[in-house]
Amino acid sequence: MRSLWLEYTHFLVSYLQRAPPKGTKTNKQSIAKICSKHQREKQVEIWIEELKQINEETRNSFNLAAEKYFELFKDEMKHKEYDRALLDKFAGNFDSKSIICDVGCGPGHITRYLFDKGLNVFGIDISERCIQIARRENPEMRFQVMDMARSDIADESIDGIISFYSIIHTPKRLIHFLSHEFKSA
Repeated sequence: MRSLWLEYTHFLVSYLQRAPPKGTKTNKQSIAKICSKHQREKQVEIWIEELKQINEETRNSFNLAAEKYFELFKDEMKHKEYDRALLDKFAGNFDSKSIICDVGCGPGHITRYLFDKGLNVFGIDISERCIQIARRENPEMRFQVMDMARSDIADESIDGIISFYSIIHTPKRLIHFLSHEFKSA
């Protein structure tokens, strides 16, 4: 991408320095659109790098706190009537043949809740340690280490996504990257 940007910048500078052929009017709006498009692309590159940094910090933090997090939240659904109602409503949209992904599953307690409702659900999380715990506590279920912002889930291969308390580490201005990733899955 960087070489394309440099080539384009060189082309644009050369183009702007040239005098237009006789009788040709310059289209300043077209040039401005081209410049703003590439400025947006550059901003997107910056945001993607920022998201990678945030995700790395989140991964490291959850790797350190995974066991304690599991101990604190493993039974939380027993005490959260509202959350159970939301998850039950979500589960009601699917049957046992539907494939559901719990994105940012942590140690798997929400994945377990949906699995116990009869759903074909698997979990992904950025934290290797959380996935180890999820597999240890739920050996009959599927869990995979994966970054939700760069998932390896084949396009249109799942019927539903649940992402319970897992995008809170992503700044609002970057949420659209996640929603784009979710839509393609």
